[in-house]
Amino acid sequence: MGTILWILILLLCFGVSTVILFGLRLFATKSNLLRILFYGTLLAFIIPFAVFTFMLHLPLNGIIIMLHICVFWIYTIIADGIIERKIKANSANVKAGTATENTDGNTPLFQPEPTAVESGYNRNYRHIRRFAAVVFGCFLYLTIGFLCAHQVRATWKKVETDKALPGGSILVAQISDVHLGTTMDGEKFARILKRIGGNDIDLLVITGDLVDGNTSRNEMINGCNALGDIHTKSGVYYIAGNHDSPENGEFTEEELFSMLKQNGVIVLRDETVLINDSFYLIGRKDRSESRKSIAELTESLDDSKYQIVLDHQPSDFERETAAGVDLVLCGHTHGGYLIPVKWFAPLFMENLFGDTDRFSGTETRGNTTFYVSDGVGTWGCSFKTGAMSEYVIFEIMHR
Repeated sequence: MGTILWILILLLCFGVSTVILFGLRLFATKSNLLRILFYGTLLAFIIPFAVFTFMLHLPLNGIIIMLHICVFWIYTIIADGIIERKIKANSANVKAGTATENTDGNTPLFQPEPTAVESGYNRNYRHIRRFAAVVFGCFLYLTIGFLCAHQVRATWKKVETDKALPGGSILVAQISDVHLGTTMDGEKFARILKRIGGNDIDLLVITGDLVDGNTSRNEMINGCNALGDIHTKSGVYYIAGNHDSPENGEFTEEELFSMLKQNGVIVLRDETVLINDSFYLIGRKDRSESRKSIAELTESLDDSKYQIVLDHQPSDFERETAAGVDLVLCGHTHGGYLIPVKWFAPLFMENLFGDTDRFSGTETRGNTTFYVSDGVGTWGCSFKTGAMSEYVIFEIMHR
């Protein structure tokens, strides 16, 4: 479904680019009728596509797609303006004549006025150039977004601590927001897990949204089986995200949890485990559920031991800092999906995005390090231009 959506979006943008280019030319006539036709044509593209996304029960995904298209429209207008300015400048030079010198260096020569045939040719040619530039930009923009979603990179992070660790360091791998069935099936997921396991990691943690409402039962089973095959020293641990209890899906949350447990994955639901008698792993329920506070989960823990919190949504940084935990691993945001969101969201995060404390990357508050993963996959549409899909390996070292 993700690939089909990407193709539809690509075709939509090609169509919109054509409409915009002709619309910009029509505005020069100052005809209200032509403007109405222009906006009507845009709506003819937008409304069916919006209805299509809502029929898939993906209203937020529809918004994300529309944001991508708005970014493309902005690009289209800017590109058209730049090309038009250059064309006008060249036309002015041709009409005025370009001064040169003849062989004796004294008499200026001027280019003759273009003929009617040449003028018509130039007008047609510049429209072709303009359209080609916009279409190429559209194709490049969406292709990069497609590749960023499908090419999963390894991100390595070093974290230092004064607390004792077994052997002086541990390797913790994080995967988040797989959304099986959008950018990867069970086979691709298994290949990624094989890459992760080849690093001789101590444990693998899954910070939510392994599946969603569009994941088929077979994809869910294959993904869980792949998790059962990965090699780690201290096991695989999972917390649920806001999409892991799919409504109207082919399986229930309980069936997902059961399949994970059959494959040796430890499901944490507001629970704490002590690993190798040396560090804690604290797995929280998603904030969309009724859950314990971080203070309740940590009040009986030994503060001399390292504490890692798994929390799907990056929305409780202040309380987690106050609780004195050492490392908090989150996902959920997919890096913001769009370049402008990733760059400018921190300026208005609190008002527009509620309790989201960070969209991507590392942040340190007090003695607590937070990391928000861009995610292994995507939800709904299989492209993103604000981030690249990733799994993360943390090398936690004794200082």
